[in-house]
Amino acid sequence: MTQIATTTALALMAFLNPKTDFVPVFFGSLAFATVAATQRIATLGYTAEDLGSGERPLGAALLGWGWVVGHVIGGAVCLQLIEIVGWRPALLGLALLLAVFAGWVFAIPEPLHCMSRVRSPQRPSIFPILLNNGMWTTAALVAPGVIRIALAFAMVQLRLVDLGFAAADIGWIGALSNVVTYTIIAPATSAILTRMAPNRGVIWGCAVLAIGFGALAIIDRYVVVRVSAAASVGIVFAALAVQHVIFTNWFLALARPGKAGTDGAF
Repeated sequence: MTQIATTTALALMAFLNPKTDFVPVFFGSLAFATVAATQRIATLGYTAEDLGSGERPLGAALLGWGWVVGHVIGGAVCLQLIEIVGWRPALLGLALLLAVFAGWVFAIPEPLHCMSRVRSPQRPSIFPILLNNGMWTTAALVAPGVIRIALAFAMVQLRLVDLGFAAADIGWIGALSNVVTYTIIAPATSAILTRMAPNRGVIWGCAVLAIGFGALAIIDRYVVVRVSAAASVGIVFAALAVQHVIFTNWFLALARPGKAGTDGAF
């Protein structure tokens, strides 16, 4: 359902003019992002329910790699197509691709224990999460790191715009940085996490993030500005890869049995 909704939202946005229809494009993007976030929660829930505790670090890395593929298609190829064929054909082509991807969902089996819950459904409730002090404490501890990386992620792209990089070039810089970091750093992080407790993995990962952002400050001071701006994108994506694997692994370890998707989404 979410894949059909994203396809529909993207197809409708194709008939807007981004130069003049700013408000409709904004609300269309908001709807698109909301549905995509919902789909990510469902995907995280599937990962939590289908993988055992020993499989989750690698599962988190592979889940991130799926995001990488999407970033290459939507963030680089689509931007390049917009420059070549225009806004409407590019977005309609991407919407068609999303519709094709929707059919793939039917090839994915449901976890067996989830099927048993479907036969005897329980009434869903958010109150157990709201009353879980451990989840609130965890969210409070994770929030500063997430905010820092989210801010950096937004700023590095705006900096490339200010330096005169074309939209398609920015898309390719981000996509290639994403591919390299998730191909190297995410699997390495998952391999390390399998050898330690999830909470220790978070401490280790945050130390790595601090070193990475320290390197960003050094590079920015001593390297040519356009080179350092492009390198900063790679550093931020490396931080995103580490953050995704360690935080996903930690949340899934804290979650209640059978409720990992809901708890992780919270």
